[in-house]
Amino acid sequence: MEPLRKRRRVSFGGKQVESALGAQVYGRRVRALNSSFATWALARLEAGRAIAEGARDYLAYAVELEAQFLTAHTDIASFGSGDCGQLAHGTDDDSQMIVSSPRLVSSLGSKKVTLVACGGLHNVACTASGECYTWGCNDDGSLGRSGDEQFPGLVALPEPVATVAAGATQSFAVGVGGSPYGWGCYKDREGKQWFDDVVVVGKSSSARRKQTSPMKIEGFPGKAVSISCGASHNAALLDDGRAVTWGIGEVGQLGRSVRPLKKDGSYDLAAVAADHLAPRVVARHGIISKVVACGANHLLIATEDQVLTSGLNNYGQLGDGTTVDRDALVEVLRGCCVVGLDGGEFHSLALAGDGTLYAWGRADSGQLGLGATATSAVGAHVDSPTAIAGVALALDDRFRAIACGDNHNLALTKKGVLYSWGYGEMCQLGTGKSKDETKPAKVDLDKASLGAGGGGGGGGAPVVTHVSAGGQHSILVAAAASF
Repeated sequence: MEPLRKRRRVSFGGKQVESALGAQVYGRRVRALNSSFATWALARLEAGRAIAEGARDYLAYAVELEAQFLTAHTDIASFGSGDCGQLAHGTDDDSQMIVSSPRLVSSLGSKKVTLVACGGLHNVACTASGECYTWGCNDDGSLGRSGDEQFPGLVALPEPVATVAAGATQSFAVGVGGSPYGWGCYKDREGKQWFDDVVVVGKSSSARRKQTSPMKIEGFPGKAVSISCGASHNAALLDDGRAVTWGIGEVGQLGRSVRPLKKDGSYDLAAVAADHLAPRVVARHGIISKVVACGANHLLIATEDQVLTSGLNNYGQLGDGTTVDRDALVEVLRGCCVVGLDGGEFHSLALAGDGTLYAWGRADSGQLGLGATATSAVGAHVDSPTAIAGVALALDDRFRAIACGDNHNLALTKKGVLYSWGYGEMCQLGTGKSKDETKPAKVDLDKASLGAGGGGGGGGAPVVTHVSAGGQHSILVAAAASF
């Protein structure tokens, strides 16, 4: 294989890959997927159980990997509120701070962005060549660099990047070897900033701070495949199927036992370092995880045939039929073959392998997409997953990806059709209107002129391959080839 610095197009699995790096990362992810599926399938067959539903899950994940690594990426577009530069349109004009429909981010047109993670007021992007770019609010070190916040800037990392994640004020990049790098900070209930560069029991004198440049997260128990961030906590899926959490876990969102941040009124720095900031495996399910995701203050994990949740449950966002903060099992989703999960401030979404969307939690701004009849009252919520119905998709199309912002959602179909719903006062739904949508509404992508940003590579009309939702903004990635 050629050195990673030399970019080329290589054939891999019958597809055109953007670079040797793309082939390397795709290969590692596929090997991890194959290993997990083989272990699961063997156990099922030995027990005399069918594997058809698991095979459907496998295909769904394979499609996502193709979308990320085996397409010729062209452009990204942003919409919603840009008051902190999170839209990357480079303007201080108040009249341009709100963008109601997807608008191209021209400064990234030649970078071949593969995915973007939206945080509260910032974003992190990675490219086909393994570069990492950030933009938006940098008050808490969330960009991992100095310089202009209005435009995407390169983050210095010691190795090429395979994937990225963003929370309220923290950011992460996973290197091609599976090592996570982080910057920014976590904030506790009192607004104190936390981050740690050496996670050792009893050593935490440097923890109460923000991290303004990337650092490797030490003590990680394996190779990370993906990371999801909440307001002040994170969850990672390892290549062996284990789930790992770390950050600040004041309401049980780490999904494991931790000591309180304070003891006798003062911060217990040893407990913070050992229990909260140190990455630890979530052992309660004891079996292979397929998906891990974070809401603002809750955790979601999909295993073979279950969905497990933990943390804050004041609006039923754990989906267990209660509003009690605890470790929960979502009975309604048992056996639904969940292939996608995400969480907002007080709500959650799940995507089943057959394309069905399920929503639960706070509903008073249309977050659940269930219509306005029973969920429009202030504080209204649904404490068990409910299927979102009434979306007229083509017969050969179905939903394949979801993203939750604080109080809005995006859902992408196999054919690249984008839907949005929920809180829309800041135009984060991309519908051209500053109003809430209580049911999924189709986003008009024609106005974005996708494919005109200069990053194309042929292969047909651009389609949306990836979406992400932030506090009050949203971003999509387009590719020049269908899949």
